[in-house]
Amino acid sequence: MQYFVSKTTPRTILIMFDRDDLLLEGLQDVVKKEHIDTAAITGGIGSLQRVHLHTITTTAVQVADKYWNFTGPIELASV
Repeated sequence: MQYFVSKTTPRTILIMFDRDDLLLEGLQDVVKKEHIDTAAITGGIGSLQRVHLHTITTTAVQVADKYWNFTGPIELASV
C-alpha cells in the first residue's frame, strides 16, 4: 500500500493498494498514521478477491442484520 497526502487545505489523501493488501486494515493504518478523526471516502475503484458485506433488512426499531460473503474476482466500480 502507498498513500500520498496533499499539501493544500482541505487535506486530500490518495491511497493505492497492492494485490493481497487488506482494505479495511490499510485504511485504519492510514487513519492512525495521519491522525485522522473525521473523514469522508469520496471514491474507490479496483478489484477485490474476497468481500464481507453487512446491511440491514428493515428500518424498524429492531433491525435485522444481513451478511454476505463473496470469494473470487470482484470488481469494485464505485464507492
